[in-house]
Amino acid sequence: MFPTAYAGLFPQIRGSVTIVNAIDMTDFIKTDLSSVPSVSDVEVRRRGNDFEVNVFLANFERTLRRRIYAKEKALHREFPDYSFDFNLVDVSEQNDVLDSAVSS
Repeated sequence: MFPTAYAGLFPQIRGSVTIVNAIDMTDFIKTDLSSVPSVSDVEVRRRGNDFEVNVFLANFERTLRRRIYAKEKALHREFPDYSFDFNLVDVSEQNDVLDSAVSS
């Protein structure tokens, strides 16, 4: 069954559907992590069932990091068929990260 914690973000999914469209999943990850204060941007790259997620922060306070880690754990738990690689990146390094993504 689709995780009830995330059901509201995928209103088109009903009943016992266990597969989530990867585009919707990418949008969901961006939306979910962007809801945390001090997250300035989220970049998600997908290869098959593998997601690389760069979370750009203006602030690395412990309470903020814990909120992000809790969301990461929930994604791992709720979507065990997907693989996630999360990176917390200082917003000042965003252009460098995005440039390296384009060149790889």
